This record gives sequence, structure tokens and C-alpha cells, in this order.
Amino acid sequence: MRVVKLRGWHIAVLVLALAALLALGAADGGWWGPVIRGRPIPFTQLSIAELPLPLIEAYSETRWSEGVDACLDSAAGDLYILLRWGQQPTGGYRVVPKDVRVVRRWGQCQIRIRSDYVVPAPGQPVIEVATFPAAGLRITLQGIDPYDCTVVAFGLDGRPHGATAPLRRI
Repeated sequence: MRVVKLRGWHIAVLVLALAALLALGAADGGWWGPVIRGRPIPFTQLSIAELPLPLIEAYSETRWSEGVDACLDSAAGDLYILLRWGQQPTGGYRVVPKDVRVVRRWGQCQIRIRSDYVVPAPGQPVIEVATFPAAGLRITLQGIDPYDCTVVAFGLDGRPHGATAPLRRI
């Protein structure tokens, strides 16, 4: 077995080549942007009542816990997503979806949803009853095969809030 020795000039050439690739990518607007951040997907925010029946049933069964549920309407080409935050002690808690992106890397696909998980401000008057904040989304699939993808929810701080189980058909 032959071992290749890296000399100083080998390392210098590799570093220069990598720097040139990064500079070219940054100069033309970034070929690496969709790879790192993903491609944005338009979405429509829905109320819980506007979601398909399988997601409403899933919400009634699993509203106590934080997570994500998804349901594919293959006839219309829409993916419906339910973001749950679980049981919260009072009113004033909300889930507000901000953006949805498709990230494809290393043979894997994720539909990433960044949401603002809003907590009531200190001293803000809120209803004193347990609540179950959730948000519904409809994504029109444009050339995306959802069976390759998992749906993952993140907060604005980057903290994961759940991922999907296998998709359900309607």
C-alpha cells in the first residue's frame, strides 16, 4: 500500500483551489445558497378547521405533545402540514410559520419549516386555561416528490420542534 505524502505546496494548492471555488460561488450570487439554505417554497397558512380530516383527527389525538404531522393530497398535489406545540399553561402562546424550504443534500431531502413560537410577554393579560397552540400549512408541490422528504419544524432560534412520521394519503 502506497501512502501519499502531502508536502507544503500540495496543501497550498488545495487551499487556493478551495478559496477560488468559494470566491466564484460568492461572486455569481451563490450556487451554494440553495444547497445550504434550501429552495424557498410558497405556502398558505390555514386554521385547524381548514385542514384535511386525517390531520384534524391526528391533532385531537396528539395535541398534548409537540411535533409535526403531514398529509398528502396526491389528487390536488398539495401537502398539508400541522405544527403542534403541545400543552401550554395559559393562553397567548402561538405558532407562526415564517418560511418553508426544500433542502436536498447527500441523497436526502427535507422540507424545513421555520416558525416563530410566540410566548406571551411578562405581565400580558392571558386566559388562565391550558391551551394547545398549533398552525396549519398548505404547500403546493412543484416538482417535489414528498415521499423522498421528511418534514422538519424549527424555531427561529434553530431549535428543532419535531419531524414527520410517514406521510398519509387522503
